Amino acid sequence: MSSAPHLPDKKENEITTSLGWFFLIVLLSGLAGVASALATDAWLTPTITGPSTNRISIQSKTNQSKKLDSLTKEQVEQRTVKVYKKEEKIQNKYYKDDFLAKAALLSSDGWAVMYYPEYVQGSFRRLEAMDGQGVVHEVESAVYDQQSELVYLNLKGDNFRVSSIADWNQVNTNQPVWLYDQEWQKEKLESKQKVVSSEVISLTTPIYRYSFIRSYKQGTPIINKQGELIGFIGSENNIIPAWYISSQMNNVLSEQLVNYDFPELKGIIINDVVAEKNRTKSLNGVYITKSESRKIRPGEIITKINGQEINKKELAQTALSAEKPIKITILKGGETETITLTKNN
Repeated sequence: MSSAPHLPDKKENEITTSLGWFFLIVLLSGLAGVASALATDAWLTPTITGPSTNRISIQSKTNQSKKLDSLTKEQVEQRTVKVYKKEEKIQNKYYKDDFLAKAALLSSDGWAVMYYPEYVQGSFRRLEAMDGQGVVHEVESAVYDQQSELVYLNLKGDNFRVSSIADWNQVNTNQPVWLYDQEWQKEKLESKQKVVSSEVISLTTPIYRYSFIRSYKQGTPIINKQGELIGFIGSENNIIPAWYISSQMNNVLSEQLVNYDFPELKGIIINDVVAEKNRTKSLNGVYITKSESRKIRPGEIITKINGQEINKKELAQTALSAEKPIKITILKGGETETITLTKNN
């Protein structure tokens, strides 16, 4: 029997159905392959998954960690005062933008310290200080340290916020620091440079010091990442280290004076090999050429200060910061002796 004229041929219908299933199977196989490839890639390389904004955020946080955070800045600003000359106020009312120096507060009752080598005895009466709240304070007295050229000011007032002083023994090269002038400036401590060329040196004068390549305003405070005071910018763009402050703070706060007990001694740094009973040994010390102490004479060699061996880069700090009583180990006549030293003997 022949098929009806309005229906498709049976064989043609079977071919069409087979082709449909074929393309469907190919399509599903392709999708399965793509899904398998994506799953394998995700399993092998999980570290690169996730949106790119996550990686940008991590990089941003890394950069921020190298900056001084805003809270630390605010704390430093509250623990620092601007020092002005009274006569430079306009109409006895307005301060110029350029202050004399910035001083770090050391005690809640108003003692502060600044670097000002031009200070003249008694000139504190011409100064006044403005704190972080904009309150102006009279300067009641001052103590000048000729050794470091730091000036300790006693401000009228109380309940001041106190600065933290950095442990200078923890200060090292390549350490990031911040300078607090009109704006915050980031710097890096480079290697110490020798500044004393003479062979004969004073034991209380630093032989090496940190300095910066770029110039900054004299008296600018230098802060570490913790907000601690490292020192001030000196007159030659060098660092006036905070260990001067640490060594004299108790004297200033309790007796209103600066007192270095180490006497004036001059000598030559030695680091050579000496003969001793047909044997040789290394000897580090200072060969004394001039002494104001009755207990140490020229020709003798200082080998230790308070048990600490001589380090020429830290010699002045070791001498001026030595805790009392000062014990000096000397070598004379081939014999080692330890003496107690004060400024008067």
